[in-house]
Amino acid sequence: MENIRTQADLIKAIMSLEVKQKADGEILRQQFHTSYESMKPVNILKKTIKDAFSSPEVKDGLLNTSVGVSAGFIVKKIFESVSKGPLTGIAGTTLMMGVSKLVASNPETVKAIGNSLMGFFKKQKVSTASEPIEYEA
Repeated sequence: MENIRTQADLIKAIMSLEVKQKADGEILRQQFHTSYESMKPVNILKKTIKDAFSSPEVKDGLLNTSVGVSAGFIVKKIFESVSKGPLTGIAGTTLMMGVSKLVASNPETVKAIGNSLMGFFKKQKVSTASEPIEYEA
């Protein structure tokens, strides 16, 4: 800062410092507001969930688990529709849990089996579609 020699220089320096103080105060208010918003429990929870689900490992684990549970549920429904008995519910639930764990813990094997089944069905669809249709009059 310059040396102040006159009253005009003093007034000019005061005005300059007041403008600087006002600008610094606004920056401080904005930083406080940003910090206050980021410290709210709801925002902390949102950020944590967002960070957790943006991880590829979590996405893969969630997908594997959901596929496993879905496969187990389907097997349980098929088992319960085929077998009617007093212990069917317990056996169906046990079977569901076993299939769910098996599918969730071996996702690469399940993907390979799924891909081969899809290839088989596509092959069957192409072979039936390529056969000519003959009509008798």
